[in-house]
Amino acid sequence: MAEKFRLYYDQVMDNKDLIGTDNPMEVEVMDLKEKVWVPTKVMVSEQPVEGWDQAGVVGIFGNVEEGKFFINIVEELPFEDED
Repeated sequence: MAEKFRLYYDQVMDNKDLIGTDNPMEVEVMDLKEKVWVPTKVMVSEQPVEGWDQAGVVGIFGNVEEGKFFINIVEELPFEDED
Protein backbone atom coordinates (compact mmCIF):
# COMPACT_ATOMS: atom_id res chain seq x y z
CA MET A 1 0.00 0.00 0.00
CA ALA A 2 1.50 3.32 -1.03
CA GLU A 3 1.26 6.19 1.41
CA LYS A 4 -0.87 9.15 0.38
CA PHE A 5 -0.43 11.55 3.27
CA ARG A 6 2.06 12.99 5.75
CA LEU A 7 1.55 14.19 9.31
CA TYR A 8 3.75 16.24 11.63
CA TYR A 9 5.13 13.84 14.24
CA ASP A 10 5.01 16.39 17.08
CA GLN A 11 1.33 17.20 16.41
CA VAL A 12 0.42 13.51 16.51
CA MET A 13 2.42 12.94 19.70
CA ASP A 14 0.68 15.93 21.33
CA ASN A 15 -2.52 13.90 20.80
CA LYS A 16 -1.10 10.41 21.32
CA ASP A 17 -3.90 9.48 23.73
CA LEU A 18 -6.27 9.59 20.70
CA ILE A 19 -4.27 7.13 18.57
CA GLY A 20 -6.29 3.97 18.01
CA THR A 21 -9.54 5.45 19.35
CA ASP A 22 -12.73 6.58 17.62
CA ASN A 23 -11.95 10.19 18.59
CA PRO A 24 -10.39 12.43 15.93
CA MET A 25 -7.44 14.72 16.58
CA GLU A 26 -6.87 18.12 14.99
CA VAL A 27 -3.59 18.10 13.05
CA GLU A 28 -2.24 19.29 9.72
CA VAL A 29 -2.17 16.70 6.93
CA MET A 30 -0.31 16.91 3.63
CA ASP A 31 -1.79 15.19 0.59
CA LEU A 32 1.33 14.03 -1.26
CA LYS A 33 -0.27 14.85 -4.64
CA GLU A 34 -1.21 18.42 -3.72
CA LYS A 35 1.85 19.17 -1.52
CA VAL A 36 -0.18 21.48 0.74
CA TRP A 37 -0.59 21.17 4.51
CA VAL A 38 -4.30 21.31 5.44
CA PRO A 39 -5.77 21.55 8.95
CA THR A 40 -7.97 18.50 9.55
CA LYS A 41 -9.78 16.35 12.04
CA VAL A 42 -8.34 12.90 11.54
CA MET A 43 -8.50 9.52 13.23
CA VAL A 44 -5.11 7.84 13.56
CA SER A 45 -4.13 4.20 14.07
CA GLU A 46 -0.77 2.46 14.25
CA GLN A 47 -2.38 -0.67 12.76
CA PRO A 48 -3.96 -1.03 9.29
CA VAL A 49 -7.69 -0.29 9.23
CA GLU A 50 -9.84 -1.20 6.23
CA GLY A 51 -10.67 1.89 4.18
CA TRP A 52 -8.03 4.09 5.85
CA ASP A 53 -4.99 5.55 4.12
CA GLN A 54 -1.34 5.05 4.99
CA ALA A 55 0.52 8.14 6.20
CA GLY A 56 4.13 8.95 6.98
CA VAL A 57 5.36 11.45 9.53
CA VAL A 58 7.73 14.40 9.33
CA GLY A 59 9.96 14.82 12.37
CA ILE A 60 11.17 18.04 13.94
CA PHE A 61 14.39 17.98 11.90
CA GLY A 62 12.59 17.29 8.60
CA ASN A 63 13.27 13.58 8.65
CA VAL A 64 10.50 11.41 7.20
CA GLU A 65 9.31 8.04 8.47
CA GLU A 66 7.15 6.48 5.78
CA GLY A 67 4.05 4.43 6.51
CA LYS A 68 4.07 5.04 10.28
CA PHE A 69 0.29 5.52 10.69
CA PHE A 70 -3.05 4.81 9.07
CA ILE A 71 -5.50 7.71 8.92
CA ASN A 72 -9.13 8.47 8.23
CA ILE A 73 -9.79 12.13 7.45
CA VAL A 74 -13.03 13.09 9.18
CA GLU A 75 -13.14 16.77 8.20
CA GLU A 76 -11.01 19.44 6.58
CA LEU A 77 -10.91 22.54 8.75
CA PRO A 78 -10.68 26.16 7.57
CA PHE A 79 -7.27 27.79 7.47
CA GLU A 80 -6.66 30.21 10.32
CA ASP A 81 -6.08 33.83 9.34
CA GLU A 82 -2.56 34.97 10.04
CA ASP A 83 -2.94 38.65 10.87
